Amino acid sequence: MKLFRYFIRLPRSNVYRVACDTTSRNCSKWKPFSLEDELNLDVKKSIESKWGNRVYGVNSIAMLEQQRKDELEPSNKKSYVLSMFPYPSGKLHLGHVRIYTLSDVLARYHRLNGQKVVHPIGWDAFGLPAENAARDNGIEPEKWTRENIQYMKEQILRMGCNFDWEREFATCDPTYYKWTQWLFSKLWELGLAYKKKAYVFWDPIDKTVLAEEQVDSDMRSWRSGAKVEKRLLNQWFIRTAVFAKELSECLTTNALRQGWRDIVDVQKHWIGPIKGYFTDCPILISGVDSKSCRDEEFLRLWFSSPDILQNGNFVILQPGHYLNQSEENNLHIFDNGVKQLKVFIRNPITGLPIPVFSGSNDILLPLVPESSDCRMDEVLSEEEYGELAGQESYLSKILSVLPTAKKYQGVVDEIKEFKYFHSSLKLRDWLVSRQRHWGTPIPAIVCVDCGHSSMIPVTSLPIKHTKAPEYPVCYNKKDSVLFLCTCPKCGSSNTNPETDTLDTFFDSSWYFLRYLDPQNEKEIFNPEKVSPWLPVQTYIGGKEHATLHLYYARFMSHFLHSLGMIPEKEPFKTLVPVGVVMGETFVSKTGKYLRRDEIVENELGKLIEKDTGTPVTVKWEKMSKSKHNGIDPDSVLQDYGLDSMRLLSMADIAPQSNRKWPSQSSEAFLKFQNKVWHTVQDFVAVKETENIVRYVDEDSWQKIEEDIFDVRNYHLKGVTHNMEVTSQISVAITKLQGITTGLRKITKEHQKDSLQFERTLGTLLIGLYPIMPAFSAQLWQYFRDVANLTRSEFDLDKEIWCQQWPKVDQNYKLDLIVHVFSEEVDIVKIDRQMLDSIDGTIALEFAFESEKVAKLISRESTKIVSFTLQPGFRAILHLVDLNNNFSKMKKSKKKSKVKVEKKSDSISQNQ
Repeated sequence: MKLFRYFIRLPRSNVYRVACDTTSRNCSKWKPFSLEDELNLDVKKSIESKWGNRVYGVNSIAMLEQQRKDELEPSNKKSYVLSMFPYPSGKLHLGHVRIYTLSDVLARYHRLNGQKVVHPIGWDAFGLPAENAARDNGIEPEKWTRENIQYMKEQILRMGCNFDWEREFATCDPTYYKWTQWLFSKLWELGLAYKKKAYVFWDPIDKTVLAEEQVDSDMRSWRSGAKVEKRLLNQWFIRTAVFAKELSECLTTNALRQGWRDIVDVQKHWIGPIKGYFTDCPILISGVDSKSCRDEEFLRLWFSSPDILQNGNFVILQPGHYLNQSEENNLHIFDNGVKQLKVFIRNPITGLPIPVFSGSNDILLPLVPESSDCRMDEVLSEEEYGELAGQESYLSKILSVLPTAKKYQGVVDEIKEFKYFHSSLKLRDWLVSRQRHWGTPIPAIVCVDCGHSSMIPVTSLPIKHTKAPEYPVCYNKKDSVLFLCTCPKCGSSNTNPETDTLDTFFDSSWYFLRYLDPQNEKEIFNPEKVSPWLPVQTYIGGKEHATLHLYYARFMSHFLHSLGMIPEKEPFKTLVPVGVVMGETFVSKTGKYLRRDEIVENELGKLIEKDTGTPVTVKWEKMSKSKHNGIDPDSVLQDYGLDSMRLLSMADIAPQSNRKWPSQSSEAFLKFQNKVWHTVQDFVAVKETENIVRYVDEDSWQKIEEDIFDVRNYHLKGVTHNMEVTSQISVAITKLQGITTGLRKITKEHQKDSLQFERTLGTLLIGLYPIMPAFSAQLWQYFRDVANLTRSEFDLDKEIWCQQWPKVDQNYKLDLIVHVFSEEVDIVKIDRQMLDSIDGTIALEFAFESEKVAKLISRESTKIVSFTLQPGFRAILHLVDLNNNFSKMKKSKKKSKVKVEKKSDSISQNQ
């Protein structure tokens, strides 16, 4: 069959001559631009000025319309997209831009999918930088912090991110840290918070204690870089070790989805192997009088089995324990160098005192797990316990002097019940107290007379700061009058408030829950309000927080789950750890970092220091003020425009990878943006023609339609998968480039009446909206004014943010990837409507329709190892042959290498 089509160009309407209002098409307040213009920086900024209050910011029309839609059409589909909240240091850097643009892209994507989205932001506002800056500049830490928050908030708004600002808070808000204090009090109430004398790491520059996790392998502070010192201090700890087994096991469950692989390895290493058990035993000064127990002091006792305790004769103390450092603590030093200390511990199962032995510095005794203070007198299997059992032979040194200590053992009348827990051989409790002013005050009092520490009543929270940095003061929130803090142990009113504050990691261990109920004055949060949103669907932040913040947040989530306050143990489902942004640094021969204006190029084209003429080394390193390689996001915004900045920050590099700025590929992605502009330009021009007559072959027409259909679906499935599952926005952008390239190959003569071209172009623009909101909104307006074939697919009467995310067509063939003995054997093509509904059994039937599969394995003896379905994208089937035909498969591969045939048409092959 032959068709006849002719085209004639009509005069362009003045409607495109100027930037237009989305309803009136009146553009008087913006610099005029037209679709016929070249897409230069001025046009980009004009577009962003026009659409700014519609697609960006606090009260953007897109956000307000979404809120009204959520109210009128409640959706069961919910998505909690969370980026790690920033510390208000003063200015954003490009690392912030990368993280918050990524979270904004994903939030916009989920809204287009009809989901109700929570996308909050706040401020991790306590910490030493504010305290140090306040001291150096003679201002209050709070004033410094609040001013920084205001400036950084304005920067974030200029970045075009649509956060839920009504959920905003700072951890230094009394309405927030009241509940941080409540949480600490709850841990104390349940025996999970305690104060103990211990050797701790001291940062001599920041003048505060550090948790073990905050000291690197070179014994330097994670923040100041100073060499740490060890000091003996009374400090507050959280019994995180109680949850060690649970935290370790959950790392390998289905609760953690995409993005956790590397983090799981880091946290498993940090937690260490789970072997044996531990319990905390009170320290006794006398072996007989239980009243002589030192108040609130204990030793953590490790043992391989509870049965060991019943016949235990003594315990072996960790050599580095503070009790082993003073001669005054020695009861007796034996000829073989073994020491018996004056202290004892109470056997938790018999109630009898147990002597404590140790060795001098040059005396070897059986090893004590790193996680505990002491261990029972038992011989461990080297096969099971490895290095820990490496010095068991030295147990005889204590056994040879044991009769001296056996007088402390007696007859057991009854076996006592006691609490004990699975033990990590490595993990110690979380040290949470810090010697600084600008932090959450620990809501405790210390009795001057008896030394007992106790919590302030929760009804009196929050305990706020005084202006003087010496210590926080207890006062009642209602009348701000100092109240009398009475010691609950001895009744003395001679008490002092606790002067330490909480580690800022404690503040950030639960903030994601408060976002879901930020105005609640009666409780930390309403469980019914937060439960539907948990766990957080997507959590985005710096890779450097893999050990510290994520571990503490996981612990707090497990703790709150144990109280029945949240439905899931794990707080975050999908994790997107983001690499750092690196800038070009210039280093002199002496190691000094130079500013760009301090270097020049010599006659040989080599970089030298301007003043000395010495060679300069060029490196790419994490952006830092001290290295003079930072780039102000506002300057990038000025140079490229907002949407181009968003595009460049997302393109080319996976979020997990470190990225260089500026990137050598920047120009290529700016050209891509121009190609999209020209594609819409050509489409609108073609649509503004009238039919005359032109010869067209119907078979050729249909072939081109099929090619465009394939381009749309082939790339759309990749865009959706990388937005929905992997959060690899750079790959999604590459797929959008593929759509653009495919459309650019279609002749203008075909575009006017092509249904597939029109729907594919609309798909491209909607796909671009999360990344470049203003740019795509403007192009959508041009598109919907002339589109006439896709009303059943798009709502052409509404703006782009009101559209639904496009779907892969039901009759498009997707991939069933078949693996045999972990080798990819073939790809079976199945219509989406079928693939999305199959299970492993049906997938197996499809697999045996492949000759390649049937030749390698037998249907009768084949077993399904796993089946993974990714709706709208692909399915993966792993098989083995129980008759072990693996050798047959290898021989077959030697004769002729198996080639996986992936269907690709003439257009998509070139993407």
